[in-house]
Amino acid sequence: MKKLFTLCACALLAVGLVACGGSSTDSGSGNADFTSVNTAVKDAIVTFLESEGVTPAEDTDGNIMGFTTYDLTTEDLSGLYPTIQAEDFVNGTMYMPLMNTNGDLIIIAEATDAAGVDAIVEAFDGVKDAQLQTWQYYLPEQLEKVENNQIVKNGNFVLYSTFSNDDVVKAFNAATK
Repeated sequence: MKKLFTLCACALLAVGLVACGGSSTDSGSGNADFTSVNTAVKDAIVTFLESEGVTPAEDTDGNIMGFTTYDLTTEDLSGLYPTIQAEDFVNGTMYMPLMNTNGDLIIIAEATDAAGVDAIVEAFDGVKDAQLQTWQYYLPEQLEKVENNQIVKNGNFVLYSTFSNDDVVKAFNAATK
């Protein structure tokens, strides 16, 4: 009886570990285009900020208040995140807080193929390592947010989400299915 109980407990633990993993893969994104995915994620950020009392959360030029936006295909971010290389992206956008007191960081990327997706995920793992290094010493209260980071793959799209809630991931998944 103890062996059966132990076997069941191990099976439940394994299922739990798989379910709680930080990455997910889906063969979706059949009809998705980068602009619609980026818009869905941006709208999720704006909606969250509005719910937190930031008004307006978006200015008249479409910029998110308190965030800076980078185009990963044209801007060299190697000084900030050396693992991100523009040649790995067909399209890519990074949303980063203007003030270095917030661990939020959202990156949306589109690769040309499966090998490109793998390269982007590897680059994003490096970004997470850099965030962990920064926040564990600088503002430890932001560390939990970084530790709960999610890297999500759907088709040729990859999302890096260190954010205060899961709405960004939900928006990304809905837009890439």
